[in-house]
Amino acid sequence: MIDNREFCKIPLTSDLRINPFRYRKDLEPEPTFLVHAVMALAGHYVHSASTQDHRHAAFQLIREKLGSYNNTEDVYSMLDAVIILFSLDVSYTC
Repeated sequence: MIDNREFCKIPLTSDLRINPFRYRKDLEPEPTFLVHAVMALAGHYVHSASTQDHRHAAFQLIREKLGSYNNTEDVYSMLDAVIILFSLDVSYTC
């Protein structure tokens, strides 16, 4: 039997707080930039025409939020969105 740890020390499928691909129930309301980042990544894999629109919206909303964030959860959500968008950009090079 193959174990995830054989390929990655911290598998993306693990339910860890630091995993940006983990669904977090404690975000109320969900940050719009994070929703757009997830939609962009998902859209890429289903070949959606709106992928680039969601990517652009996520980056624009993150830029706006950078100047006005006021709590730690904002920082974690922004980091999650950036990591997701980075994953999207990396997938274009493969």
